[in-house]
Order: sequence, then structure tokens, then C-alpha cells
Amino acid sequence: MVALPRIDLRLVDASRGLWGAQIPLHVPSDRLAAWAQAGGVQVVSYDPSTGSLVLQGPAPSPPQVTYAPARRYVPPATAKASTARSAPVTVYPSRLYVLFRARPRPGGGCRTGRPPAR
Repeated sequence: MVALPRIDLRLVDASRGLWGAQIPLHVPSDRLAAWAQAGGVQVVSYDPSTGSLVLQGPAPSPPQVTYAPARRYVPPATAKASTARSAPVTVYPSRLYVLFRARPRPGGGCRTGRPPAR
């Protein structure tokens, strides 16, 4: 029985379908080409002194995108406008400002900016 080396491919360039691997050193180029052809890939480059191999094979399929079915927008039902006139609406300011003093004023009370009523 013969033990074959394990070759782990890694994706180098997905758009061009390039895969890289480390294989045993000094593999004859004719044996490497025959092996690649049998596997349906093509040798792009091989460095026999380092064992660095780049193959061009099938590009990985892009992820499958699924879309939710389109739904028709139906606006919420609204009440029919009444023709009767309603009472006027009083609008109040949306912000309230309050100023607190650290010390009470002599004589008490608050300062309004107007002279006291007599």
C-alpha cells in the first residue's frame, strides 16, 4: 500500500478560480500536468524548490440570494372626514422652561417683571 500526501487547497482568487496548495518538492512537470488534467484543473504555476502550487479550477459558486415576495402596500383605513365644524383647538407650547433660584428673594414671591398690582 502506498501513502499519498494530503493536499489542502486554499482559495487564492475567487473571481478567477485560482487555488493554492503546498505539494511535495521536485514533482516532475509532466506528472503534475497529467494529475491536474485528470482532476479537471490547470496548473498556473509551480515552484519545485518550495512546493508552492497554483491551480486554476472551477470558480466557487456565488452565494445564493433569495428574495422575499413583494407585497402590495395597503394604507390603513381612515375615518371619513366629518363635515360638521368642531370647536377650535387650543395649541400649547411644546416646551416648558422653569428657572430655579439658589436663594429666595427678600420678601418672598417671584419676580415677573411687572410692578405689583394695587
